[in-house]
Amino acid sequence: MSCRDFNFNTKNCMNVFISKDYQKSINYKDGEGTGIDMTGSTLFMKIKNNKGDSVSVLELTNVLTASETGFYFADASTGSFLMTITDTDTATVSKGVYVYEINLEDSNGIKSIFMSGLIEFTDTKL
Repeated sequence: MSCRDFNFNTKNCMNVFISKDYQKSINYKDGEGTGIDMTGSTLFMKIKNNKGDSVSVLELTNVLTASETGFYFADASTGSFLMTITDTDTATVSKGVYVYEINLEDSNGIKSIFMSGLIEFTDTKL
């Protein structure tokens, strides 16, 4: 089963190769295309087998370098950040389709759901 099988909005569907690095650049913008200042914000991501599960397969949060698993703010003031899952961490996940949710806690402590969808872990093509 994949994102296509669910007829899911592909912008919220991630495809990750097991034992390979995965990176996704994200730019948080308002309706006019201007970057939203995320200075002081924290992102939390949980990847689970099913929505409502209490145990996560993998979790991500803010990190200090782009080479770590997590969210790296290249320029928080413009809403630009990089999501990375290293090859070491993708190797710990079994092949399959999972659900994910990314939560945002802004600099004022206000929490919201930033993004959610499906993430598919597959074997490499080689």
